[in-house]
Amino acid sequence: MIDSLFIISSTGSFVVEKHYKQTAPRSVCEPFLEYLETIRNNHRSPDKRKSFSKGSLATSGGNSINGRSPSKRRRRVNAKTESRIVGSLHQIPKIIRADNEKMALIHICRDRLVYLAVVTKEVPPLTVIEVLGGIHKVLCRYCFASSTEQTLTDDLLRQNFSSVYLLLDEMIDSSGAPFSLELNSLESIIDPPSTLKKVTQVVAGGKPNVVRNDTVDPKAQKSSSPDSSGYIADTWNTLSSTLGAALGQTPAKIGGPSDEVWWRKADAIYTTNEIYVDTVERADMILDENGLIIAGGIVGEMLATSKLSGAQPEVAISLKEPQVLENASFHPCVKLPKFDRDKVLQFVPPDGQFQLASYWRNDSNIKLPFHFRGSLVYHSDKGLLDIEVSPRLSITRQNKVAVEQFKIEIRVPESIAGVTFDDSMVGRFDEKGRLLVLEIGNLETKLHLKAVLRYSSNAQNQPDVPWEEKAVARIDYTVRGWVASGIRLDSLDVLSVSYTPYKACRYSSHGGRLEMRLFNS
Repeated sequence: MIDSLFIISSTGSFVVEKHYKQTAPRSVCEPFLEYLETIRNNHRSPDKRKSFSKGSLATSGGNSINGRSPSKRRRRVNAKTESRIVGSLHQIPKIIRADNEKMALIHICRDRLVYLAVVTKEVPPLTVIEVLGGIHKVLCRYCFASSTEQTLTDDLLRQNFSSVYLLLDEMIDSSGAPFSLELNSLESIIDPPSTLKKVTQVVAGGKPNVVRNDTVDPKAQKSSSPDSSGYIADTWNTLSSTLGAALGQTPAKIGGPSDEVWWRKADAIYTTNEIYVDTVERADMILDENGLIIAGGIVGEMLATSKLSGAQPEVAISLKEPQVLENASFHPCVKLPKFDRDKVLQFVPPDGQFQLASYWRNDSNIKLPFHFRGSLVYHSDKGLLDIEVSPRLSITRQNKVAVEQFKIEIRVPESIAGVTFDDSMVGRFDEKGRLLVLEIGNLETKLHLKAVLRYSSNAQNQPDVPWEEKAVARIDYTVRGWVASGIRLDSLDVLSVSYTPYKACRYSSHGGRLEMRLFNS
């Protein structure tokens, strides 16, 4: 499915590349890098803009890391500009034809990294995107274990390059198909970074061993190493085994305590047993000027954190409004026949954090936790923005919740030279990003917001005449303790265990890709 995988930074630097079915040169990524260079140029000042020259990439084979071409020649930008560039990466098409349409480039953007897959045969793009997202989550788990950072960066990948390449070998097989993206299974083969590992690394002279000796043959370790010099030496294997035995480490069984629960660790033991379930929803929809849903719906996910002792603890969750999960995707641990029959989520949970379910709710009757009405009218001499927004009391009062972190962004044309805000509001005009930003914060009462938009001197001569453009407001918000779909946990029980675990659940709603059209006439 995936012929080659490239991990590229937002500056265009090649951080990691891994080839499976065949070796693809870096030059196949040029169509993507052209898009990236265009975005970076749009955020540079005119005197620093430059063009991307084809054929400037070094052709590389095999697997490599720390590739600096072609970003070495690029000028650095400040952190604020870099953040705006990262925020604009979504404008690049997810699927790009390359090499005279013989190949396709499929990518996702996470943090400041781009995961780009090269495919040569017809494959479902969403499957590839899902696999790339799973790879990012696994790399975050391993890289964050040895760092206090909460954002995966190219430096973190370079610091953990041995683990990164071994993980890429395990997650994707030699044919390019996904093999295992389950953290518990991978951790039984490849140890995450730890304090013990750092101590033994110093004793061994800085040669890290990240593969468990009880699960992988030493010869296989050498052959899968990204370094042909064989940095995982036999002496290190002996030392690691001796230290592990002295400290009471027992061999882990690959695939969990049995083949039926391959997603769970075999030796999970906790002094405090607990399980948490977080239901998180975001509104991805387009609404017309009257607040009616034109397209989109609610995207939700149930995230669980399990710290339960024992080989196979059984968890049962009964739901209020279970019909919300009619269009859902479940973790492999969920017993689907049980859910289809009784509408109960019963499962043996993986150890640690995992996504129990993700779902999509397309319902025109969904109510947002606020009322919004706005207009942006362009006159011959100026533009007038008028917005009325208030919390929906039937939701906020009944559920005793508040609308927090309320934010409105409106993109304006190049013809706008400045914005004067009303005294009663907090707003700013991002001239480079062409964004009018209103940061309201907590939405407690009805607000009437106004602003005046000034034209540049040559506005009439520019192609993007303001009154010819549609005005759209992007809205973001947070509501804790409430979800728009109405789904809630009725009960959360842990079965077949001798202890009483601590149980808790939380709910939150956010504005995802929520766009509201404004009156413009």
